[in-house]
Amino acid sequence: MTQVEIFEIEDIKKLVERAGSMYRLSKSTGLQQTQIGNYLNGRTKPSVNSLLKLNQYKSQEVDNAVINTKAS
Repeated sequence: MTQVEIFEIEDIKKLVERAGSMYRLSKSTGLQQTQIGNYLNGRTKPSVNSLLKLNQYKSQEVDNAVINTKAS
């Protein structure tokens, strides 16, 4: 069974910052910018499918950071 991290508004803000913009996070996750904006504004909560995409993006970012650290 896959564990899915629940993202709060602050967590999603951090992902947007890491991505560089809502547009880039949108392109990287397949989520629409309006969805991400709604999560950030507290209008809606991410669905399970959206949480899976955000978790996958976060784990990719962690993997890339580890790879970049080892390459230095």
